[in-house]
Amino acid sequence: MESLDPNQSTATNDNDHLTIDEQQSLQVEDDSEEREEIEFNENAEEIDLVHQRLTEIGDLSFFKCAKVLDLRWNLLTKIGVLLNIPTLTELILYDNQIKKIENLDLLVNLKYLDLCYNRIEKVENLDSLEKLEKLYLCNNKISKIEGLENLKNLKILEFGDNRIIKIENLENLTSLEELHLGANQIRIIENLDCLSSNLKLLDLISNAITKIQGLESVINLETLSLAQNGISRIENLDSLINLRVLDLNDNIINELEGLKSLKKLNKLWIRKIKNLTPTKLSTELSSLSSSLEHLVIEGTELSKEKNYREQIFAVLPNLQQLDSYPIWWKSGDPWQIGPNGFFGDKYD
Repeated sequence: MESLDPNQSTATNDNDHLTIDEQQSLQVEDDSEEREEIEFNENAEEIDLVHQRLTEIGDLSFFKCAKVLDLRWNLLTKIGVLLNIPTLTELILYDNQIKKIENLDLLVNLKYLDLCYNRIEKVENLDSLEKLEKLYLCNNKISKIEGLENLKNLKILEFGDNRIIKIENLENLTSLEELHLGANQIRIIENLDCLSSNLKLLDLISNAITKIQGLESVINLETLSLAQNGISRIENLDSLINLRVLDLNDNIINELEGLKSLKKLNKLWIRKIKNLTPTKLSTELSSLSSSLEHLVIEGTELSKEKNYREQIFAVLPNLQQLDSYPIWWKSGDPWQIGPNGFFGDKYD
């Protein structure tokens, strides 16, 4: 075991199992003679321990000034000791094998916490993280939204790819701007009134939603993603006067309707919508022609017609992009050159 001097921390790496022990070093659980040293300055602000095959976390309090601790892509099964680094603002534990959220009580200045791709089943022990602004918990085994009561400064909440069946327990998250709930088992859009002031992005891609509802109060919403659900009708969007991006790809929608009030809509994705014609596009979207720049209608009968792009440009002359291709793109010409400025911000 390599010991640490007062000014520099030294670690060893043999690409086998490693631990951070209580003697302020990394302990190698192997007899290999070849070891790579990893040196740390105790005054460092960023601690990079990515992909070191660590199995345990020991006492890291000797990092007096650390603001960022990156432990992603290791073999940690738990946060085994109380992390005593009060200066820390960012903790990354992405892609480990952690089963429980614990021992974070002293991280009172933490603003960013990434626990994605672990084995967590319950959200708990976050009460002391009152300054937390971004919480990422995607790809775990979480079945219920809970344990967030003290996170009043939270702005981004990521619960994608879990086992959640209900939107609930968000009452205290009045500062929330982004709510990501894609790839869960949610059937009903509900309990969003408490987020009416600041919510700008709502991601519900790939759930079991069959009806657009429960959005009346989130009037500041700018991005709504409802792709890959079982929605059959576009409805109940009239209050979303600030909506700029609407993703309804890959549903079972029968008609283009319910969009006339969305005067700021800039991007509309309705892949595989049924019964789409240039006339219906003109009728429903003509009032949006000054703002609508991106449209996706792939997989529709209309998109299979030979000159469908020209038909759509005729009724929506301000479009800049159709089905992932810019307006100047012509089928069958792989060598065409984009106009000056095409790769500028306007087309990002």
